[in-house]
Amino acid sequence: MALVKETGPKVRTLLVLGHNPGLHEAARLLIASGDVEARERLNEGLPTAGLVVIDFAGKDWSKLHPRGGRIERFVSPRLLAEADRV
Repeated sequence: MALVKETGPKVRTLLVLGHNPGLHEAARLLIASGDVEARERLNEGLPTAGLVVIDFAGKDWSKLHPRGGRIERFVSPRLLAEADRV
């Protein structure tokens, strides 16, 4: 979170890449609301190549705080494989 908080306020979109368990823990820490099903899947784990999109209302990264985000999307390789079969 410290690195994200250092991001300048002109940056509107930020991509954070990392490894587990840290990335999974950070995503869970930041999310307070959003798609309930996506939140439940994320609670089960963040797999390799998983993607979590979190939206924050504020415009100043330095004010980022736990439970300040809304999950917009959670995509895992398994979900992509299942969608491909449909």
